[in-house]
Amino acid sequence: MNQIVVPFVFKRLTKFLKLKTTPELVIIGHICYDKIPDGFILGGAAAYSGIFATHLEKRVGIITSVENDFRYQEQFTGAEIHNVRTERNTIFENIYREGQREQHLLQRAINIKAEDIPKHWLNAPLVFVGPIANEVDPKILAMFKKALICVNPQGWMRQWDETGKVFHHFPDDWSFLKAANIVCLSLEDVKGDYEKVESIAAFVNLLILTKGKQGASVYSAGKVKHFPAFPTVEIDPTGAGDIFAIAFLIRYAETEDIETAINFAHAAASLSIEKKGTQGIPDRKAIELRLKPYLRR
Repeated sequence: MNQIVVPFVFKRLTKFLKLKTTPELVIIGHICYDKIPDGFILGGAAAYSGIFATHLEKRVGIITSVENDFRYQEQFTGAEIHNVRTERNTIFENIYREGQREQHLLQRAINIKAEDIPKHWLNAPLVFVGPIANEVDPKILAMFKKALICVNPQGWMRQWDETGKVFHHFPDDWSFLKAANIVCLSLEDVKGDYEKVESIAAFVNLLILTKGKQGASVYSAGKVKHFPAFPTVEIDPTGAGDIFAIAFLIRYAETEDIETAINFAHAAASLSIEKKGTQGIPDRKAIELRLKPYLRR
């Protein structure tokens, strides 16, 4: 892959906020660029979840790997980024042929390994792991001994050929997920295969399967319960799954109630898709306003 230069850079990573205390929420995964016909937009589970968590006024620490002159740094005000130095940013491109999406990995930053985790961050109470290009070492999960850990495993199910064309690859061994508390993934992530969902659910206490407009199903203690999605007008679904996962993680940590957390997550995700890109990422006040009509029922 030839290196791609993204124009119009902003301030260097050394200017990011430095937290003096352990983050309340640690997020791990590549922040990336998504290439579109007229340029680039911000992408990656770590990006959407990180920005959203700061909107909920959490102290956020993001462990990622980007070039020092990454373009969208101003969107992460209020978060500390611990950057694993790299000479390339991760860049994806989606190409549509006859209504079918082909995803291409144009270039990739380096892996995030166990030794890249700041020691004082290991005491964080909440952790979200969201790989997008098989970049996060699964062993990292077991390092957070005291945290409530949520994982979106999508990036561990991606491989690519020599041209960068991405294809689905379902790992044989998911036992490392025993170190996590919650797994949140979409039906699209597993290509509609419920057997794959159940094989992952066997290793975690709580698995949430999102299905877009069809809502979400919770797998827990050998049972499955369905929760409907909130009505919304979809403009751009990018990042909705990551916002759902973080919303659930934060609200579940606050209430220890699955239904309350699911409703909060559905409300957050429904708001996020009503505008393009990160413009739709809501704050807590907006989520609570969206929830009010449903809480009266």
